[in-house]
Amino acid sequence: MDREAETEIMVSIIAADIGGTHARVGIVDIAPGAAPSSYAHDYTLRAYTKYRCKDFESLASVFEAFKADHALEGCVAGAIASAGYFDGDILHSVNLPWPVSLAPLRSVLGLNTLYGLNDYEAVAYSTLLPARDDAIQLNPHGKAHPGKARVVLGPGTGLGAAVLVPCGDGSATLTTEAGQMTFAPTNDRDAVIAEILRKKYEFVTVERLLSGSGLLNIYGALAEMNDQQAVLDRPSLVSDAAISGRDALADEALSTFCEILGSVAGNMALGYGARGGVYLAGGILPKFKEYLQQSRFLASYLNQGKMQSYVKAIPVTLMDHGHLGVIGAACWYANRQRCDCPVMA
Repeated sequence: MDREAETEIMVSIIAADIGGTHARVGIVDIAPGAAPSSYAHDYTLRAYTKYRCKDFESLASVFEAFKADHALEGCVAGAIASAGYFDGDILHSVNLPWPVSLAPLRSVLGLNTLYGLNDYEAVAYSTLLPARDDAIQLNPHGKAHPGKARVVLGPGTGLGAAVLVPCGDGSATLTTEAGQMTFAPTNDRDAVIAEILRKKYEFVTVERLLSGSGLLNIYGALAEMNDQQAVLDRPSLVSDAAISGRDALADEALSTFCEILGSVAGNMALGYGARGGVYLAGGILPKFKEYLQQSRFLASYLNQGKMQSYVKAIPVTLMDHGHLGVIGAACWYANRQRCDCPVMA
């Protein structure tokens, strides 16, 4: 069966989104849609389970658990989106609790066709689907240009990022390790934070500030700067204390986090010419979405010197990550079957 013919009938695949904290696994039914493009299909999440990675000794054991709860008969292929990047069957990742190879997973799942892709590559494809009601616009000045590049980034266990570029009747993706870029302070406060973290890590990446542990790093650095004791030891405790208004240091940490995120989002918009929009996902942002909306995120995003008008025209959308990666992996699979657009990484 050729690629185009395969997408003319409904197919079922196993789709997964594997992050450093959670593994999300589902069975997705893909039916042809009314439009000819590869992402104009109807996607039905027929089965779905979310697992905590730390509860399993391997990714194979995660899929064994999924098999025990759901019948896999009828699934023709699989697409596993994971933090890091695949080199053939081998995943290279700094945030997963165990090594991953696709070869044994094919046996576990009983599939000959099993693809590996970056988790934010999958989330990027999910932006092509109809907008969800819970999506929040963070830049009211922006308007997306159809047919232009889109950037997706988001803090979770690490900081993920990918770029989606239109290509023929489909799309191509550029997977990135943007989270491992050097952090570039934009003010004196951030320069001091960077210097404090450099003593701890030597090399300070963007991810050292924009991730769950990054929020703790900011909180600890601000405590040192203000000669205070850092008493909170989990990202959720910092964000909760900030939102409740009961801890000024936590509030300053979360405010700084949002401001740095805005600067990085603006840099990504410029770096990739993302006139199709900037999309924020990740596991932690939806937990303080109201705070993010009221923070200096937008002001920092727009603070791009003579290019302010350029980024002002680019919309920024906050998406609840949820099962976006699972549906996005299915969308990626449909794109691969439909056209020959490359993965540009």
